[in-house]
Amino acid sequence: MRSISGFPRSTRAGSRGNLISALKTESLTDFYSRVRDAIQVIIARHAGETVAVVTHGGVLDIVYRIANQLSVQRARNWSIGNAAIHQARAMGDQIEILRWGIQDHLEGQSVRDELGGIS
Repeated sequence: MRSISGFPRSTRAGSRGNLISALKTESLTDFYSRVRDAIQVIIARHAGETVAVVTHGGVLDIVYRIANQLSVQRARNWSIGNAAIHQARAMGDQIEILRWGIQDHLEGQSVRDELGGIS
């Protein structure tokens, strides 16, 4: 555990929700709802169409959770590779992950991972 300057020692970076709440920003539950609602708008506006969405890992994490019916409080044990391609399909209000973490297009390239390392 590490302390965060100006916050109680009990606030940990690895604690889902605590850090975000302590910093007075959007809670994970609110973020989940905002992403879910935005995805539903995209699905409704583009029914039957192919759509490309470019976003960051936080949104991808929520999309994966929605598709797999996982709680926002559950620790993540799936990879969200930097610059990876993820393919999903919407069926009504359900999301199905077709392919996850495709990085073939990055072969031979140096790409920073989510922890700041280079792969």
